[in-house]
Amino acid sequence: MVEAGLHFDMSAEDYFSDPCPEPSVTQSLLRTLIDRSPRHAWFEHPRLNPDFKAEENTKFDIGNAAHRLLIGRGKMVNPVPFDNWSSKDAKKARAALAEVGVIAVLEHQYDRAEEMAEAVRQQLRSTEHAEAFVSGHGEVVACWRDEGFWCRTMIDWFTPDFTQVYDLKTTSMSCSPYDVAERPSVEGWDIQGAWHEAALETLHPDNPSRRKHYFVAIENQPPYALTVVQLSEADLTMGRKKIAYALTRWKICMARKSWPGYPRSTVMSQPRGYTETKWLQREVAEASSGNILEAG
Repeated sequence: MVEAGLHFDMSAEDYFSDPCPEPSVTQSLLRTLIDRSPRHAWFEHPRLNPDFKAEENTKFDIGNAAHRLLIGRGKMVNPVPFDNWSSKDAKKARAALAEVGVIAVLEHQYDRAEEMAEAVRQQLRSTEHAEAFVSGHGEVVACWRDEGFWCRTMIDWFTPDFTQVYDLKTTSMSCSPYDVAERPSVEGWDIQGAWHEAALETLHPDNPSRRKHYFVAIENQPPYALTVVQLSEADLTMGRKKIAYALTRWKICMARKSWPGYPRSTVMSQPRGYTETKWLQREVAEASSGNILEAG
């Protein structure tokens, strides 16, 4: 168990098992409370759910490996000499490493992760973010209390003066500046940025007006192009609003020890605006052109 503060040497395994004195809330759990229900949040919590099992998804392997290579901390990864996970030997090797808290990564995926990490370093050197993942602190865990309830987060990187906060995001989607600028509100980066802000304002309140939050969005396919997205004040404001809503739900559920699922009331279907508009346009177009099939 840990005390409130910034922890610079905590393992990923300890963090994800929740080292706080009481079950704590994270930004991912807040998103679950917003998008799904308290019952889902309870199910995802390593301390609340006695049958909790960490999800294993191989689609994150390359990202986890690149994360480790760039930051030097995070989930332990180890390359294994297999082309895929279909063979019994490959599955056995993955399970054996998982038992000791290590993520097994296929050799060719690890090679790609190394290429990605180097590509990221090269691209950042030519920007104002040349010191990102070079000078500062990586994988820092913040634990703090909010009105008596415990909160925690893990920050990928921040500069020595705590004013530049960075998070890595690897994805198979386009990271073009024209696509990625709108992603914070869709992917929950607004909540993550505002949650990091809450942690640092509580535990390291110096220079809050100078603090900026960046997301380094990286394509996980060659040429591993990236775009750095600075979280706008508008997105941070929305993130704060969402956190306030979800945190209220968390505190009520913790106090009552009750974690309800979805409401039992029946909902009325609603056509999406654009589909309704598209159909109405079709009706008008066909009526005006007389392009209607005749019977017979």
